[in-house]
Amino acid sequence: MNNSSLMPRSMQGITLVSCGNRMFRVSTDSIPDKALPGISYISWTYNWYFYGSKGRMINKLKYETKTSIRAIPENDEIEIEGRKMNVEQAKLMIEQVVEKNKTLVRPSHFLSLPLFDPSVQHKVEKFQNDILSLKLPNIDPSIMIKPSSLHITIGMLNLYKQEDIEGAVKLLKTQANVLYSEVEDQDVITKLNEFLVPKFTIAGYMKNEDRPLKIHATIINTSHRRTEENGENKLYKPNYRKMERKPFSAVRILNNFSNIDFGISRIEEIHIAKIGVFNEQGRHRSEGKHKLP
Repeated sequence: MNNSSLMPRSMQGITLVSCGNRMFRVSTDSIPDKALPGISYISWTYNWYFYGSKGRMINKLKYETKTSIRAIPENDEIEIEGRKMNVEQAKLMIEQVVEKNKTLVRPSHFLSLPLFDPSVQHKVEKFQNDILSLKLPNIDPSIMIKPSSLHITIGMLNLYKQEDIEGAVKLLKTQANVLYSEVEDQDVITKLNEFLVPKFTIAGYMKNEDRPLKIHATIINTSHRRTEENGENKLYKPNYRKMERKPFSAVRILNNFSNIDFGISRIEEIHIAKIGVFNEQGRHRSEGKHKLP
């Protein structure tokens, strides 16, 4: 239904314009397009680089651009609202800050080969519970990866704008070869990596990292650790550049479970997955996927 049909006839073609403490009705046709109300959304990833100490930078940005800027973490978005020209100015200023700090920006997505096999997930969950039962120092449930989100990572992606996400999804669907694999069939996964990574790097969605692929599925990750602070359960956030983490000793784990076998999982899809964002099934949110035979 057209929104204009819901408006009172007297308000159709009219825009409310504030001036001081008063509101005036002005013909929409008489207002330059750039002065009309506008709204835009950008990736929450930007937040780390323009928020600033105690919010000083974002407050300065809102003041200079005369916009309203608020975070919507549940949607992984930052909302910018104001006049169209001011919204565009705010977006440009944010992008300039991020571009300046581009080498420090965390990856936002990754090329994922999800491991959906229920049997494998069940074995991983049992393994994690067995580890927790050992009550080892610096090991707690918060660093255990959810079995429903198990995956093999092909490469990390830097997709900070919606057009980047759409471009990467299109590239995946047009370039992904007819490949599938069992976890133990490393040659096929390696070939998939060798096929896709250069294409995503050339397209600017990946950083050029000259290091070999290590085929693995993470089941414990200390960067997920949560700590008790002021009675609240908060995510432990180490300095990203130094990657300082609270480590644990794996000696007893290796001694007790060195021969464990999680089974075989058929890989049926390749996804562009969002880091740190999960759906109702506990899987990483997928921006797009390519079906493997």
